[in-house]
Amino acid sequence: MTDKPDWDLLHKEYMESDISYTDLAKKYGVSYRHLTQRGRDEDWPKDREKTRKKAVSKASDIIASRQAKSMANLMTAADKLSNRLINDMDLLDGARDVSDIAKALKYAADTLAQVYGIQTPAQLHRQKMDEEKLKLERERLEMDKRRQEADSTAEPVRIMIVQPGEEAGNA
Repeated sequence: MTDKPDWDLLHKEYMESDISYTDLAKKYGVSYRHLTQRGRDEDWPKDREKTRKKAVSKASDIIASRQAKSMANLMTAADKLSNRLINDMDLLDGARDVSDIAKALKYAADTLAQVYGIQTPAQLHRQKMDEEKLKLERERLEMDKRRQEADSTAEPVRIMIVQPGEEAGNA
């Protein structure tokens, strides 16, 4: 075992990875008991959760900012296209031209959204619902795992059927 482990280094690695106390103790040659005690005393799991939430929040902010910039670019392109159409209205030759232009505009908007990676509100909702389903499935699997573990450690139940007129000890 190491005489004086670098606890800051161990704590940092624990915060920034999925490493378990067992693997961390083995990696740095420290006592598992000492490591878990220190982790418990300093509340490392809570720190890890805070660190992860902060990282997710920061990543979400970056993504939101990029999507906002992309949306602004898309809106600028749509404005330019709309202005061009308004300026060229006198060239239109009836409802068929307007319908064709509307289809072209929709196609252009969809294409720009794909190019910029902008999700529609429906896509964002569907993604959120899929994430919720995945979370619930993980929770269900974890509960099933715990139930199986509990069942495997339980004492077998012995059931005795006694006919009328018989005593329980005679069967």
